[in-house]
Amino acid sequence: MKKKQFVLLLFIVCFACQGQMDDIELEDGDPDITACGKIEISENEYLIMQIVPALVSSESKNTAILDNQTSYFLSYGHDSKWEYFENNQWKLIPHDLLYPAVGLGLFAGETKDNQTDYYSFVKKYNKGKKGRYRVIKKVSLFASDEYGDPYYEFIGRYKLCAEFEVI
Repeated sequence: MKKKQFVLLLFIVCFACQGQMDDIELEDGDPDITACGKIEISENEYLIMQIVPALVSSESKNTAILDNQTSYFLSYGHDSKWEYFENNQWKLIPHDLLYPAVGLGLFAGETKDNQTDYYSFVKKYNKGKKGRYRVIKKVSLFASDEYGDPYYEFIGRYKLCAEFEVI
């Protein structure tokens, strides 16, 4: 029991120290985004992040979906980076959003969906510009121990992203 409490406390402390994702420098070996939507972990294991529907307007209701189709525990937080595609390159959208330092997770095979108002973000932080956007989220995978407790062994860190278009 003490081991579980220590691991949970350590995770909360480390996660709280992470702060806002926009302030995080990329570390050596930090994965780049190679494609939005789906990242293959192995032949039959993958992570998916998507926004449905991918067209966003002032009237639309959009859902962000995070799907863990691996045999590992997926750890993530509320924090995200937002980018706008302009002049053939992705540009960071600065914002003053504060994210709660709460660790979230999905067990193997779980999916999480969350209804989100992307249009309000674009309107407030990017002057409502129409065009292509993406949301980027850093996640980590952990293997469980023989008792099923997550955070037993670190597997890897990834950056997932989902694109959407403001019309």
